[in-house]
Amino acid sequence: MDPKRIAICGKIKVAAFDKTGTLTKDGLDFAGVLVAEGEGGGGGGAGWAAPLMPFTPAACAPELLAALASCHSVSLLADDLVGLQLEVEILRATGWGLTEPHGAPPLVRGAAADGSQRVEILRRCEFDHVSMTMSVVARLADGGLRCFCKGAPEALAKRCDPASLPADYAAVAAAHALQGYYVIGLAAKDMGELSDVEMREAPRTALEAELRFAGE
Repeated sequence: MDPKRIAICGKIKVAAFDKTGTLTKDGLDFAGVLVAEGEGGGGGGAGWAAPLMPFTPAACAPELLAALASCHSVSLLADDLVGLQLEVEILRATGWGLTEPHGAPPLVRGAAADGSQRVEILRRCEFDHVSMTMSVVARLADGGLRCFCKGAPEALAKRCDPASLPADYAAVAAAHALQGYYVIGLAAKDMGELSDVEMREAPRTALEAELRFAGE
């Protein structure tokens, strides 16, 4: 080989390494949830409830549990859950099951005998790399419509009512990221009374606006 005849195409200035699945192991484990509590907006009024780490469904508030079980893009292939590993593990941790009835919206259901743990996923907005969020519009067992949205902590903060964010929100998210956790923010809002057409045609930007921060 003659070095003079090797074409020079450029040079490397930055090398980036992804540790997940290479330096550690394949897959992710769901560690738990930090739940927002109270009203804040930088004034110090909002804080955090006792962390649900390790996570147990029985200790989780009903609406937060419904959000964790429904805010995803997981689907079924035969009897197997298919989708992002993170979302599959969160759904499994809730203990809820996913069904996809023919001609009807996907449904997630818990084990409560009174039927209170039931959520229909009426609309999904898939993860967007620009907004760094994904969301669903869901109908709870009581008939109420909710928008559940999750995404990168810094992106979700821009879509939440500042009064719902703990004063140390960014610092807590950064601290957990430095410990090696994959941190995802979760928020929600009541959609009021919407017709099926209004729900389907509402711009995604409107769905993912003026949210109430729920946890991370």
